[in-house]
Parts: sequence; structure tokens; C-alpha cells
Amino acid sequence: MSISEYLGTAEDKLVTEKRKIQSAGRLKTTFINLQTD
Repeated sequence: MSISEYLGTAEDKLVTEKRKIQSAGRLKTTFINLQTD
């Protein structure tokens, strides 16, 4: 595996993790909003 391939894979993983964190944050916000209503 070349360095550029390795970096590409690492970047893909980072993007995936970011998306997971963002969707988790949205779920948490929704849950909090439901509790305060």
C-alpha cells in the first residue's frame, strides 16, 4: 500500500467518525428537546 493510499484511507475513517459524532449530537439534541417539552 502506498503512502497516498494509506492517507486516503485514514482520511475516509476520519470523515466517517466525524459523521458519527455529528449524528450522535443531533440525536442527543433531539432527545433533550423532547424532554424539555
